[in-house]
Amino acid sequence: ASILTAEPFTTNPTLLWEDYPHIHMFFQVKFFYICQIAYWVHALPELYFQKVRKEDIARQLNYTCLYIAHITGAYVLNLHRLGLILLVPHYLVELLFHASRLFYFSDENKQKGFTLWALLFVMARLLTLTLSVLTFGFGLARAEDQGLSIADGNFNVLTVRISCLAAICLTQAWMMWKFINF
Repeated sequence: ASILTAEPFTTNPTLLWEDYPHIHMFFQVKFFYICQIAYWVHALPELYFQKVRKEDIARQLNYTCLYIAHITGAYVLNLHRLGLILLVPHYLVELLFHASRLFYFSDENKQKGFTLWALLFVMARLLTLTLSVLTFGFGLARAEDQGLSIADGNFNVLTVRISCLAAICLTQAWMMWKFINF
């Protein structure tokens, strides 16, 4: 949360795409991304060491690989501003889900947290889709510096934008499908 309060793009969404590529990161942002990538990469061998049941391995691998792909993609493609804005509500919704589970396990009559979680889950998916379409479809598409330059960290080309937007949209659709069938 302190990272978001230090960044001006939380109050001005146009800063998500203005002056792209965003190659300069604050130390806290870089540290956050490195810790996130390290955590999710470490989750892969943890499946073996925790002796996860065979029927749960595929679900955990999907979950872990999606996190690795999205977080690493945001970091490598210099989309760390968008990545931060999308990760915070997602993590807050997950925190609420796990807290609701804890309250439910302590007393089965406490199910109101799940109702709040369901509402916020859908709102977080809509926020993610909205910000992604605005960033990739409108903001970066109209940016002056469009071209592929790995040396400059500029990946603002149509194929990368469409691939990123498709990955985000497909992930959100998959998450909503899992939510509906939950």
